[in-house]
Amino acid sequence: MIQQCRTLGEDVVPRATIVERKRKDGTSAFLVQITLKRGGRIAHREAKTFKSRREAQSWATWREAELEAPGALDKKEDPLLADVILQ
Repeated sequence: MIQQCRTLGEDVVPRATIVERKRKDGTSAFLVQITLKRGGRIAHREAKTFKSRREAQSWATWREAELEAPGALDKKEDPLLADVILQ
């Protein structure tokens, strides 16, 4: 099942793709892939595997909503190691 991204103004809203895969033991696994593009370039990409399609769909819906929130992809500055040690 492949879903297309939809646009909101200049931003692209992330859409998840769920792919069923067969494992070595013959059971099914469901891979969720989320890609977010901005300005024609990939701004964020992630993937996660689940045992059931229901779990995969639930996580994808939750994660898409989280990524659509304002500031979700704003980079936060990492603290210096020395500052972390002193705390």
